[in-house]
Order: sequence, then structure tokens, then C-alpha cells
Amino acid sequence: MNDKKNITCILSSIDKPFSMINYYCLIYILVDGKSNRERLIIGHNVSYDRQRCAEQYNILPSKTRFMDTMSLHIAVSGMTSGQRTVKAMFSGDTDVVSSEHNDSEISRPQWVSETSKNSLNDVYQLYCKGSQPLKKAKRDVFVTGSSKEILNDLQELMTYCSMDVLATSKVYAVIFPMFRERCPHPATLAGMLEMTLAYLPTNSNWQRFLRQSDDAAHELVEETGRVLAQQAKESCQLLAKEAYKRDLWMWDQDWQTQDLKVKKPKNNKKTRKTPEKNPREKNPTEIKDWSFETLHEYFQPLLDTKQDLFKVQPACPGYPGWYNDLCNKSKQNEFNEPEDLTAGKKIVPKLLRLTWMGYPIHRHEVEKWGYLKPDNQISDVDDAFEDSDSQNFSFVSLNNFLNESNVIGNDKRKRDELDNVYDTPI
Repeated sequence: MNDKKNITCILSSIDKPFSMINYYCLIYILVDGKSNRERLIIGHNVSYDRQRCAEQYNILPSKTRFMDTMSLHIAVSGMTSGQRTVKAMFSGDTDVVSSEHNDSEISRPQWVSETSKNSLNDVYQLYCKGSQPLKKAKRDVFVTGSSKEILNDLQELMTYCSMDVLATSKVYAVIFPMFRERCPHPATLAGMLEMTLAYLPTNSNWQRFLRQSDDAAHELVEETGRVLAQQAKESCQLLAKEAYKRDLWMWDQDWQTQDLKVKKPKNNKKTRKTPEKNPREKNPTEIKDWSFETLHEYFQPLLDTKQDLFKVQPACPGYPGWYNDLCNKSKQNEFNEPEDLTAGKKIVPKLLRLTWMGYPIHRHEVEKWGYLKPDNQISDVDDAFEDSDSQNFSFVSLNNFLNESNVIGNDKRKRDELDNVYDTPI
């Protein structure tokens, strides 16, 4: 703290919002001038501190990495949104609370004492049992105070900063070994360090970048929906001659169709009087006057058939049941198409005719996702498949598909090795 230039930069950056801070008013960390030296900076909610470091705005890559104790805490003992509500109910020392929905009582879950909120003070109390709570009142001086107020209370403010640094160091000493134990893969740690290297925004172009990114993502989602909807329509053609029974992906779907609901014809003695000159009795090529009145009179008998239909009709008459489930059934008297068709739908991998190592994928109700592969070894999974699904499955189509694509003959040894790897417990 003996460098007056650095202290001046800190104080001058307090008086104005961060968006108006000049580059030369930010905090300089690399005071030794060795920018190529590897450094690890540890902090709590370190992204808040990183945006005030001048070196992080350099477009050239830096060897400085940031370790966030808040991210470590979330990975080790974080809470979901639902758990936050339960945690708030037991914020005091009480072990039993009354339910809002009935007269019953809820006991304190065991996990409540094993987690905390993400603030430094809460995390410090969780991992450093018996420690005194941190005094955070001085923090507001750095946010709303002026340079004069900071100078007048400099010693107290420096003590506040020092206590925060000490608490962060103690938390890191406890939580990092826990993180390495629960997340031992090096890719997890590397990913956390790399996520702190994102470019920091310097002007209003950041908002434009966000808008363009959102627009591009929205267009990709819409395009994906259109492609999947078209694929679903093409799959409906398997209804012809029951071709779906020989399809290796769509054979187990609901192919039952619903027809239009038509009222039974009434036997009325009174019959409609047809016009003496009905244009429909003529050949359309013989009609020269195609005015609106002529067209209306020509198609009026067809329009009258609407009276023979019930008001409530199936959403997609003539289409299979699985296609009907993809459509919005609330729309009446409209041509329905698949909506909100995303990659998360169970039908999508089948529509895309995906394979695993050349074998058609299949979803079993009990065993979930797998792939269809002829095998002489009978297991419990095979028994379950035989009992529930195989009665409608064409094994001939599977063998023909595998023979045509040379899945069985080519590289069989490598496939067996991969099967053994995926079958071996980790």
C-alpha cells in the first residue's frame, strides 16, 4: 500500500459509476511489471473484483487466473431455489416450524446445517465454525462514499478489507480440499479457471452484442423447430401400407388415427330443391363467367356439408397419435402443426433417425435410452424387451439395416471393446 499511484487509482474510481471509469483509474495488480508471470488471485465473488482490474481489459491474453471461493462453495455445498425457501424457514435456532398449508409441523432437515447462502459472511460462518461474524457496515462507504469520506476513515476501511481477505483465506483453506475431493476431474477445475477469462465490456456495444446474440439464438431455435416439424410430417407418410412396422425408429409409436366426427344423416321427407341451373352440373371448362356469385353458387353444396360435422373435432384428424401429441390441441377449426418441438422431446431422436455406433437407438420404458443390437447373450434387459416391445418389432428389418450398413462385419472387435468400457462401472 506504499505505492501512492495505486492508492490514487483506487480512490478516484470510487466517486463515479463503473461505466464512466477511465482505464487509467482502475486498479493495477501487476505492479512489478512482469505481465507474463503466472498468477492466481483468490477472492469471493471474484468477478466483481476482476472488472476493476486494469490488466483484465487488455486484449492480449493474460496468465493471471482467478479462483472464486463462492463458486467453490456452490459446487460443494450450494443450494437450489427450492432449498433456499426451506433454509429461510429455519434461519433461527428453531428445529420445528408450522406448515402454512395445514396444522402439521415440519422438522429441520439435516442438510440445512450443511449449507448456507453465498455471501462471504455466511460462507465464513459455515466453514469456519465459531468464528465471529464479519462487520460489513463499512462496505457501503466504498459504494456511496466520496474520496474525502474514505480518507477520513482510511484505517477502519483498511481493517475491514484486511478482515475480508483473512476470512477468504480461511474459507479457501477449508473448501478447496473439499472441492478437489468431490470434483476430482481436472477438467472441472480448468473450466472454472477459464470461465474467469471472458472479455469485459467497455462501452454500449456490449448491449448490442447481447441483443444480437439473443436474436441469433432465437432464430436457431425457430429454425430447429421448423426442421423438426418438417421431419415429423415426413414421418407421417409411414402410415401408407403400414410401413411404420418395418421402420427401426418409429415402429413403437402410437399410430392410431382419429377421423372427422360426422353426424348421422337424418331421414327427412323434405328434400332440398336444387336450382334449375346449378353450375356444378356443368363442366368447369364450360363456365366462362367465374365471378364471385358463380363461385359461391358452384361451391355452396360443398360448404353446406359443414352442418354435418360436430363442433368439437380432433386436433389433427387422419394423423397418428404421436403427431397429435406434438400439436396444440387448444386451437379449433385451424390446421394444427407441431409447436415447441425442441431437442428435449423424446420423439426427436427417432425423427432424426439417430444411431449409436451404427445401431438404431431405442427408448425402453424401464431401461430408458439404448440401442437395438442382435445379441446371443440373454439378460434381464433382454427379457423385459421381449415381453413388452418385441411383439411389434421387425427383427428382419434390423438385420437388413445392419447388413446394408456393414455395422456387424466392420470393426466388430472395436465395438465390443467399447461396449465393455461403457458396461464397466466407473
